[in-house]
Amino acid sequence: ATADLILQNSGGNVGIGTTGPSQKLHVHGGHILITGGPSDAAANGEVRFTYISESSYGVAAKIAGLRTDADQAKGGALAFYTQADNTSDGGTERMRIDNAGNVGIGTTSPGEALEINKSGANLKVVSDNNVYLSLDTTQTNGDEWHIFNANSGATSTLQFKNIDQSKVVMLMDETGNVGIGTTSPARKLQVNASSYTEAGGADANIHFSVANSTWSGIGIFG
Repeated sequence: ATADLILQNSGGNVGIGTTGPSQKLHVHGGHILITGGPSDAAANGEVRFTYISESSYGVAAKIAGLRTDADQAKGGALAFYTQADNTSDGGTERMRIDNAGNVGIGTTSPGEALEINKSGANLKVVSDNNVYLSLDTTQTNGDEWHIFNANSGATSTLQFKNIDQSKVVMLMDETGNVGIGTTSPARKLQVNASSYTEAGGADANIHFSVANSTWSGIGIFG
């Protein structure tokens, strides 16, 4: 026989859809539906985490489903709360996924796919390998660019790389030397080019545009 609800005699585990619950509540082959209040922006339901007693210790953390539309059938957000040490105020919202899929940290109304709004906010990425920020576009002829923290094992460099062209366009090494057109700059700024035009044309190593009637440009060649 198949049982819809199982309560173990030993351990007190509850199983829904399973006869062998391995946790206090074990749901198999279905969904969990939480409903809540009717008012605008009210929590439609929460999953709360606390230590022994909510009345004594508050809510250590919770995940709340929020309705964001006056129409009860539409619009929703997911909010994540945590409670600071030595408090019992029920927690403060730290992160939200809004009804457009935008993620806000420190804001309840993110205007971009990811928005961080917090005093002294920083972003840190740690990896046991080369780490990079990828900037890509779906536009025609758009290239993918990476800002790399590239580690060779002995040295580390900050690189700006065009992935589609497999080319490091600019690099800064550990000593602060910057290379354009070279991955091993020997000076504070080293610019290498495969060719140059003596009249200060587009292939000059360094080109300064000057807006006056006498000079159209200044080229510095090497």
